[in-house]
Amino acid sequence: MVVRGCRWCRFYGSIASVLVIFSDGLDEDVMTLENESEKLRQSGISSLLIVALEGVRNAAQLQMVEFGRGFGYKLPLSIGMPSIGNTILKQIVSCLCFIVTE
Repeated sequence: MVVRGCRWCRFYGSIASVLVIFSDGLDEDVMTLENESEKLRQSGISSLLIVALEGVRNAAQLQMVEFGRGFGYKLPLSIGMPSIGNTILKQIVSCLCFIVTE
């Protein structure tokens, strides 16, 4: 899911892109994924959020490749969280506001 822009971003003259990935865990080493994450950032993606699916052993590792998260960035996102949809939405709005004020 890529979310492009919001009324605040358009007001400030920029368009933000947020990429949300649902993952069953890391298939590559963290260094490789951090390099790929940096390529996404350089390509114009403003924020990368990763949501752990059920059964992920170390959800905290997924956070190592995330970027652009605003407030609440220490909270690992997991599909089993209560109200995960609302939590993701809050993170996206937080990312967009963080990008605009940055």
